Amino acid sequence: MTPRSPKFWSVTSLVAAVLVIIAAVAVTVVLTSEDDAPDTDSAQIIAATQAFYEANAAGDLPALTQVTCARTMATFPGFPEDRARTELRGVAEIVVSGDTATGSVLAVDPARPELDSALMPMIYVNADGWKLCPPTSEE
Repeated sequence: MTPRSPKFWSVTSLVAAVLVIIAAVAVTVVLTSEDDAPDTDSAQIIAATQAFYEANAAGDLPALTQVTCARTMATFPGFPEDRARTELRGVAEIVVSGDTATGSVLAVDPARPELDSALMPMIYVNADGWKLCPPTSEE
């Protein structure tokens, strides 16, 4: 079989097709595995952070209470009338240690595009589910 023969190209095409199928299956398995693991601490922390930003945007106090630690809620002044909708872009650098965790939240304020987005440190506690417990000025 030479590179110019029809049999060479049909075998080469077959091998290439098999490799593409194997790669597609591998990617599907990896993505499915990640989607099927919502009970990991990191996934729960990300979900709590998303719920926190949604509750803030909607002014939903009961929902905010579900994902915010008691220490923070004890000093919560209420929702400002002119609050801007801050959009969560991601949670990174999640480190879990027992019932506490740290992470960095990336959020942007669409009403103030001149401000650059930045990673904000966040503390989480696991008290009947992961809750955000923003650092205080003493921390």
